[in-house]
Amino acid sequence: MNNDNHNSDTTAQNNEKNIKLSACEVYFEHQGRTIKLWFSSFSGKEEIYINGELVSHSRSWRFKNTHRFTYEGTNYEVEVGVRNWKCLFQGIYYIELRANGLLIDQDEINYMLTLGAMEDKKGKEKFSWRKFLLSLLPFFLFGAGVGFVVGFFS
Repeated sequence: MNNDNHNSDTTAQNNEKNIKLSACEVYFEHQGRTIKLWFSSFSGKEEIYINGELVSHSRSWRFKNTHRFTYEGTNYEVEVGVRNWKCLFQGIYYIELRANGLLIDQDEINYMLTLGAMEDKKGKEKFSWRKFLLSLLPFFLFGAGVGFVVGFFS
């Protein structure tokens, strides 16, 4: 893409990504501003910060969610989502940043490959099914508890 607002240092390959067990952070740069998207695939919560200031937040479990906000005269749109059911089950999320209607940058995160990631001898990240399944255990226990209480009192 060729436009003056695009910072070539923030292409999808160079974006800083910080992925933890329950949440992801993705950083973009635009017109000297650091734009940080924080989102949790478990809680559905999404927050957007510009230079450390919270500018938008929401909670969504839909296939995509678009944040629209204005910051210092620039109309931004940040879209977070999955493209289809297959991507949903594989944990592949996309993020698109638009300013004044123009696509500035985009990124894609393969959440399942980096969840519980470990490094092998070559420094490549490796997926751990054990850590992934253990991360789901609290949700299964909670669901079983709610099911038991509902069944007991009905």
